Amino acid sequence: MDKHTLKELRRILGPDSLLTSWEDRACYRYDASGQSFLPDAAALPETAEQVAAILRLANERRFPVIPRGGAGNGVDSGQKFDATKPSEEEGKGKSKKK
Repeated sequence: MDKHTLKELRRILGPDSLLTSWEDRACYRYDASGQSFLPDAAALPETAEQVAAILRLANERRFPVIPRGGAGNGVDSGQKFDATKPSEEEGKGKSKKK
């Protein structure tokens, strides 16, 4: 993935929601298929608008987007989305104490 695309993804997501270091991307290289492919980046979108903007960019720049909701789907390389990051609303005051 070229640096211009990464810059645009950071603009869409914010600097803390686009993972590009080897260490961070390594966490997303495994999935339920048992295969291992290091993604170019891992996005952690928090809103539907961010997802839509990334999908528009992917269409324009012709890079694959692989959704991830806790496991994976066996597709190699490209941009991975982690749908397990809680939204800001989900994180507010919802801790369960027993």
